Amino acid sequence: MVEIFHYDEKTKGYKKLQITEFKDGVLVKLIEGTKGAGYDERNVYLNRQELAYLIMELKRLYYGGGGGGEKRDRV
Repeated sequence: MVEIFHYDEKTKGYKKLQITEFKDGVLVKLIEGTKGAGYDERNVYLNRQELAYLIMELKRLYYGGGGGGEKRDRV
């Protein structure tokens, strides 16, 4: 499992990303909220093919190899 957590002392806001591996894919959980208040949670299950595509796109964004603003079709 992968977990990334960020908390902003100033705003009391937080963001959490969890990725849990399953046999045929991964569950991606995103949580965003404010300490002492409500939060929003989104869960998305990605199969291996969708995960591979996401990895390629994230690498492209990270390394800057696509020129900003390029629109692509959704999976």
